[in-house]
Amino acid sequence: MNNNPENTKAVIFTGFANPHGDLTCLTQEQHGIQDVLSALEKQGQFQKLLQRTDLSLTKYFDILRTWENKINIFHFGGHANSQDIRLQDRSIFFEPLAQELNLRNPDALQLVFLNGCATEPHVQTLFDLGVKAVIATSVSIGDQLASLFAICFYQNLAQGDTIGKAFQSTFHYAEAQQKGQRVYRILEQPVDWALRDSVQKDEEDKGLPWGLYVNDKKALNYTIIGAEPSLATPQNSPTQVIQGNQINTANDQGTIITGPVTGGVNISHDHTQHHQGNTNIQVENSKVGRDLNINKPKS
Repeated sequence: MNNNPENTKAVIFTGFANPHGDLTCLTQEQHGIQDVLSALEKQGQFQKLLQRTDLSLTKYFDILRTWENKINIFHFGGHANSQDIRLQDRSIFFEPLAQELNLRNPDALQLVFLNGCATEPHVQTLFDLGVKAVIATSVSIGDQLASLFAICFYQNLAQGDTIGKAFQSTFHYAEAQQKGQRVYRILEQPVDWALRDSVQKDEEDKGLPWGLYVNDKKALNYTIIGAEPSLATPQNSPTQVIQGNQINTANDQGTIITGPVTGGVNISHDHTQHHQGNTNIQVENSKVGRDLNINKPKS
């Protein structure tokens, strides 16, 4: 079943910024996503990967103008906090960037993935603009973990998974590979966005990680594949994509799927084989994160 409603080949815009060179795994994230999506593009199942490894403010606006109403997913990797993201040439308040992204892609845009520290507050900004779905973080995240989480997610999308299924599968794989005592919890039941404060308070205290926040639940079923995949995919209903749980929403809006986050867990990866899906996740300590406030340039 093809869950790309317009049967169009997807365009994904990935922007990365590492002006101080402290995010050593950001290049791994760039290459991992590029390898996966470039292979899909060669097969004719994917239209275009727009990748900027040194995203500046000017380049951001240029790409949005050039590819107006064609970008289906926007992915950012780099330093961030609850108000700003750090581009290659400056740190900038996120709201005007969100406004331009939605202005140029009011119909095409399906997902915004903000892969930096504590980006969850930007979800409301994006939802107020009408963005359908957002992947964001509620706390600081490790650089290595962030890199591998993103690679796994796009590997799943490239296999024909829907956004909802790709997100859940990423967490299943990460949990299965953890060593020792389980330190993360997945909030199994999707929660209405309007009710999230009362339901999630305890989970956030435990270091809740990435969340898939959905303003329009149709976005859960979106795939980046514009043509029918060559391999058969399971014919699941939309509710089965989320572990078979009921999706309880208010006025068909406000679903959230969340999963594990920080602590002392990182993911190691064999970069030479990431395009083959050979990702090895291990528990280890790391002091490198993507917090815009913590990771300041040395004087």
